[in-house]
Amino acid sequence: MDTFKQKVKLVFVGYGSREVDPAARRARPGGGALGGDPKANTDALQAAGVNTRYYVSPETAHEWQSWRRSLHEFAPLVFKD
Repeated sequence: MDTFKQKVKLVFVGYGSREVDPAARRARPGGGALGGDPKANTDALQAAGVNTRYYVSPETAHEWQSWRRSLHEFAPLVFKD
């Protein structure tokens, strides 16, 4: 984990709210989120000392609007001193 923390300056996790909504996950074949619970995963990385940010795009799924909003949140984190 120490090598990872040295090489990776930021882990950004972005989702559409419809991707992480429990009701939507139950309706999906297999009934779960791909990759587990993104908020719990992000919290675990933060607890391990990894610089991590989590963003949920309101009222979107895995679609262009989610990506666009996530980029809007992500870009300032990458280009700051």
